[in-house]
Amino acid sequence: MYLRLAAFFGLTGVILGALGAHGTVYDQIVANDPLVVKEGDLVVLSDRLTNWKTGVFYQLIHSVAMMALAVAAPLRRVPILLWTAGILLFCGSLYILSLTSIPWLAPLTPVGGLLLMGGWAWLLLAPSPSPALSPTPAQDQD
Repeated sequence: MYLRLAAFFGLTGVILGALGAHGTVYDQIVANDPLVVKEGDLVVLSDRLTNWKTGVFYQLIHSVAMMALAVAAPLRRVPILLWTAGILLFCGSLYILSLTSIPWLAPLTPVGGLLLMGGWAWLLLAPSPSPALSPTPAQDQD
């Protein structure tokens, strides 16, 4: 289940990255944001486009980490759950803020960031799994 969740976030991160780089999202932000400066084919990024790219970047980083953790340590659910909530709040709020001007979403971004950090902190501070719960070399050969 966690591997599929990581794959979902990885896939949607790449799709959202492509849309933000040269798809409909890019066109909407460039057309509707007064802070975008266009000189021929050159577009100076606005905060909205920069926020979109930040959301994609963090989503992809945490998708890879989630996938590695799901494969290497399937009993480590807490950081995966924290990262999932963090991706939804941090990245999701950046995506929505990039496309709209909904001011009440802005406070969700740092909460999501704290959840992303919480997943890493849990990995740093949590006790190592019990050797009895670790796979034996014979089980590891799949």
